[in-house]
Amino acid sequence: MHFSALLAAGAATLAAAAPAAQQGTTTSTQPGPGAFEVSRFHYVCAIGEPQYCRWSFDLAVSGSTPNHPALPGPYYCEGSSNNTFFTPCSSVSQTQELLAYIPDDNVLQLQYTALNYNNGVTYAYFGEYQTQPNNPYQATNFTVAESAVKEY
Repeated sequence: MHFSALLAAGAATLAAAAPAAQQGTTTSTQPGPGAFEVSRFHYVCAIGEPQYCRWSFDLAVSGSTPNHPALPGPYYCEGSSNNTFFTPCSSVSQTQELLAYIPDDNVLQLQYTALNYNNGVTYAYFGEYQTQPNNPYQATNFTVAESAVKEY
């Protein structure tokens, strides 16, 4: 078999193995129109129990567009190392939701979801911020830029 045929066969195999995008969704890595405003951030792990950590903070969302209403908040978020995915923060509204999660790599994951009634599309905005538990130098107030947008 010639190299070009091997290359084409390999590319076809990789394309077939790649996960397909969910129908009706669009993902963008362009920055969102706003930012997450984190305040009173606390992240601690139990002494002698590094696998058990708790976190909490207040959250607001700045920047306002028709698909991204600002949420001045604050809305309370909390969770622990027992969480394996996003945890809802305090209730916002029937059309908006804030979620947070800190996996084992200590990267705070934030999500703001808003439904636009005019076009029936739900927009999810994401942000990430590197944190460190039990660190006296960990910022308690910080801004996290929206780094991706997904439409449902």
